[in-house]
Amino acid sequence: MISCGFDPNSPAKAFFRKEAARRLSALTEEEISAGNKAITRRILNYTAYRNAKCIFTYVSCGREADTRAILADALAAGKTVCVPRCLEGGRMELCRISSFADLTATRFRIPEPPEGTPTVPIEQIDLALVPCVAANRAGLRLGHGGGYYDRFLAEFHGTSLLLCREALVFGHIPGEAHDRLCTELITDKD
Repeated sequence: MISCGFDPNSPAKAFFRKEAARRLSALTEEEISAGNKAITRRILNYTAYRNAKCIFTYVSCGREADTRAILADALAAGKTVCVPRCLEGGRMELCRISSFADLTATRFRIPEPPEGTPTVPIEQIDLALVPCVAANRAGLRLGHGGGYYDRFLAEFHGTSLLLCREALVFGHIPGEAHDRLCTELITDKD
């Protein structure tokens, strides 16, 4: 297990999380829907996605960039699909699913596979779709502060696509030594 040694509640990160929440709440349902369609289209047309045999992605909830159509496409295409199951200590298991029926809501209201779901070694993942609260153009992400994806990205050596609404992209995001850049930022802006 990797120890990150970071302060998720630093004043700079708290400021960006608050500003991102303000920007997100200002978006209309039409803007959210159109943004989801644009991000999905970009992912489904992305060469690394088309070529990937095994993908890892978060299961979106709330106003996060929606991954459900991507999950459905990957499952229909016969790809191995893994989603996170969050464990104590900011760690995730990479759990293989075969349908949305494999997911249940957790204490955080995040859809996850139950305990005992088969896992996939990180080395088998070709492509990872990564969530964020906010990001910058270089692929640096600001998460919720649990360190789950920081730990994952520190060990992952494949292609990582950071999904972010354009409204949540900042010129600067506070970073720390443990932060890893994603391979590419994917937004809803063409």
